[in-house]
Amino acid sequence: MVGGDDAARNGRADLVARLGPVLANPGTWFGSAAPSDLEPLSHVAPYYAEWLSHPTPDAFWNRLSPHRGLDQMRVPGLHIGGWYDIFLSGTIETWRTLVSAGIPDQELLIGPWAHNPWGAAVGERRLDTKAFGTGMIDRRQVEFFKQHLDPDVARAAPARDADPTAVVDAKMQSSPNRPRIRYFQLFADDWSSADSWPPQGAAERSLYLHSGGSANSAGGDGVLASRVPGSNPPDIYEYRPTSPVLAVGGHSCCFPDLAPMGMADQTRVEQLAQVLVYTSEPLDRDLVLAGPVRAELWVASDGPSADYVARLCLADECGSWNLTEGITRVAPGKSASGLTEPRLVEVSLRHIAARIDAGRRLRLHVTGGAFPMWDLNPQTGARPESTAPSDGRSAIHFVYHDPERPSRIVLTILEPRPSEMTTVNG
Repeated sequence: MVGGDDAARNGRADLVARLGPVLANPGTWFGSAAPSDLEPLSHVAPYYAEWLSHPTPDAFWNRLSPHRGLDQMRVPGLHIGGWYDIFLSGTIETWRTLVSAGIPDQELLIGPWAHNPWGAAVGERRLDTKAFGTGMIDRRQVEFFKQHLDPDVARAAPARDADPTAVVDAKMQSSPNRPRIRYFQLFADDWSSADSWPPQGAAERSLYLHSGGSANSAGGDGVLASRVPGSNPPDIYEYRPTSPVLAVGGHSCCFPDLAPMGMADQTRVEQLAQVLVYTSEPLDRDLVLAGPVRAELWVASDGPSADYVARLCLADECGSWNLTEGITRVAPGKSASGLTEPRLVEVSLRHIAARIDAGRRLRLHVTGGAFPMWDLNPQTGARPESTAPSDGRSAIHFVYHDPERPSRIVLTILEPRPSEMTTVNG
């Protein structure tokens, strides 16, 4: 998109014409070559190659980062994100930085959407439009500017009308110097408020991985449970970059046909032997997730480099729905034998807020990728941005879960109390 804009501004109609088919039919282009060799980007966007030459945070990115000097800002901020927004982590980090620096009037608003649009459809699921409130974000932005730029409006009480989002706004007023958070609870179709994130009263809870060594696919024997595992054999899967696990929904941007995004039924992913699946028993009471999620996995591999993806899902009678996911790339090992020694890796999943009703199940995926949400790791130790998928190698991966190596997923659970969280039904 950026390259096409540049080509159009420079009068290069020929390059615009070459980029059109790429955007219209990404399936013939994604994975066809090393990212650094994809055409026609090298002719349109020379900065693209420069970006790829800095694959990890370094001085190049630090110089460009908007977080440099962020704590020096002295203006109110309305920080808008979505649970499936590719920029969610940055939105929360920015809000936290400004609040920690003591900058007043920082409001955080997180809805159910991906990056854009801010509608009631979230991937393959549609929300209750009454609870969502079409136009809520437009109104909130106008109210925010009036509040801070118009002294007369700032002193006036908020108007109330029949719109349920007006009730949300009215119930969430706070003092001028108090951080305010409004967030949407997935599967509850409710807006909630808090003064901190995670909300006050939230606590970590661990669910451990269990199996008899055959957790491959949803038809395997993988289990999530609160008890520490016993002497279980490890689960083993083969990951092939030439035949990667494809992303179905998730945190991507900005066109579903280019990179799937949002909430989607993961049933098709869970049929693959290269995806380990661990499922809890039906919950005996409602559970509210509100905050970060991380997976701590004991792993090993016969390859010199590996990616580990963890995805948390809600499983019900309608399917298996992705809530949040994350990835960790393990760099090449020091020995020529690869990553053969078990090691603990942490996978940071994105923050989430969701109500899991009693009778439903939590489910965890562990696998080696989600393309094209994340780039392909060739598993050779070579740099992914300069390696064609066809030059990758298959690798065998082990996930351990025993008393000495208890792999687990750590959830942030909220026990709602009226003094700590207000939930407004639509």
